[in-house]
Amino acid sequence: RYSPQSETATTFSGGGLVEVGLEGITKPAFSLEYDADIAAVHDKAHGGKTVVADIRKAKKQLKQLAGKYHHHSSPPCVAASKLQAYPSEVSKAEEAEYGRVVADAIRTYKNPVFTLENVVDYGKTEAYRLIAEALDDAGYTHDAWDKNVYVAADYGAPTTRRRLLVRATLVADSLPEVKKQPRGNWFDVVSDLVDDLPDAKL
Repeated sequence: RYSPQSETATTFSGGGLVEVGLEGITKPAFSLEYDADIAAVHDKAHGGKTVVADIRKAKKQLKQLAGKYHHHSSPPCVAASKLQAYPSEVSKAEEAEYGRVVADAIRTYKNPVFTLENVVDYGKTEAYRLIAEALDDAGYTHDAWDKNVYVAADYGAPTTRRRLLVRATLVADSLPEVKKQPRGNWFDVVSDLVDDLPDAKL
């Protein structure tokens, strides 16, 4: 269970959306992102100092995962993304490299909670297999082999985005039920911006 003192570390951190979802539940304590511009967005949102680095060359920086309660990762879907209609062998190998780094971190730091988010087809990749096997090796209770896909709208978000999510824990023998919530309304999200929009010219 999380406590007010629980700390979350993120790798491939992006703009920090998972930290938004965990606000008030756990504290963001470490983030690592390859793209400096995206890292700046993360820092503006959460007030931290994101490590900007290629995770494959960041063994020293990754030591900051030690002692964190929760590690969340969203590795690049270099080949699995729908944007890659014909992924090359190079992109597949790169994707697997990223997965291997995450797998190594799982075995090394054994954070009590690990989660992963990615595109649906990531579950078919070598990278995903490496991560799932690492969860087995490290003794986690997890659902990686189930390859569960969630629709954001079923959990209160104003979007039908589908995502593969993995939940893993070292502190419980089972995972909690994921309960659906009323669907969000996209207009409610943007309604405060409408009055400032320019008039349409039709």
